Amino acid sequence: MENKNTLNKNEIQKIDWEKIQLEMKNKFGKDIFDSWLRKINFSGEFSNYILLNVSTRFLRDWITSRYLDQILQIVKEQKKNIIRIELKIVEKQSNSNQNLKSIELG
Repeated sequence: MENKNTLNKNEIQKIDWEKIQLEMKNKFGKDIFDSWLRKINFSGEFSNYILLNVSTRFLRDWITSRYLDQILQIVKEQKKNIIRIELKIVEKQSNSNQNLKSIELG
């Protein structure tokens, strides 16, 4: 029983991004989720906000103008102290650089 209680405490402390994605899919529908929201990557959780990554400025602006307020409401259902979401543009080129670093280290 102690392990179960420990798991519950950890779940309360951390955002469950997979659960939030499922809620977004249920709320917005499969087509919108697959076209726009699946492309959002969870980056990190801070004291009162979460950082999400998207690949382009267009995607960031589209999500911000149409879905961000509702996504924040979904997040707040899981963790009440989150008051904002920041979307950061992480271009695909940075992934190439990460792959190069991995190759150099490997």
